[in-house]
Amino acid sequence: MAELFDSKYMKNIDGKMHLDLSLPNYDILLDFGIPAGQIEVSPLCSFEENDLLHSYRREGKISGRALGIIAMKGE
Repeated sequence: MAELFDSKYMKNIDGKMHLDLSLPNYDILLDFGIPAGQIEVSPLCSFEENDLLHSYRREGKISGRALGIIAMKGE
């Protein structure tokens, strides 16, 4: 999977490669003309925040599910 992404999105953590999905999504939004000041990137990691977020990588098939919602404010 890593070959599908630019190396700037990869992180080497303890000799293991990890993909930071927030960065390519951020870049995609910028490419579509969304101003950087209107993009909020969460610093939370679903793998590390075990008391707050579900993670299939961490818990396997017994993990919960997550849902994300994107909305635009009306004028």
